[in-house]
Amino acid sequence: MLQIHVGHMAAGLDFYTTLFGRGPDFSPHEDFFEWQVVAGAEVWWQIVVVPGQVRPMTKRSRLKVDDVRAATA
Repeated sequence: MLQIHVGHMAAGLDFYTTLFGRGPDFSPHEDFFEWQVVAGAEVWWQIVVVPGQVRPMTKRSRLKVDDVRAATA
């Protein structure tokens, strides 16, 4: 599980919905969204809306894209 903080719900939800190509798989609260990123495994990407300024986090993640041009077309 990786939890990412966002300062604006609509912008964060739109960005990650576009990134994953679908809406969240689970949303237990109006300010908490989860995507299961590996089918059949407990690997989740979470975004949480936080009040105030969002600070840089110490967590890092990498996503592999085989063809960047095709992915951004």
